[in-house]
Amino acid sequence: MWTGIGSLLRGDLMLSGFSYLWMFPIYGLARFLEPLHDQLRPGPPSSDIF
Repeated sequence: MWTGIGSLLRGDLMLSGFSYLWMFPIYGLARFLEPLHDQLRPGPPSSDIF
């Protein structure tokens, strides 16, 4: 999102964005942190909402 906004400020209307290689492990951790989030979150599980 942020790199796409940067390209807009440079005049690129395609809003081309990019990611860094060191972000992939952080994105991968989201898969393992979701069950912890579900246990800590009060209320019904997210699968019951939709």
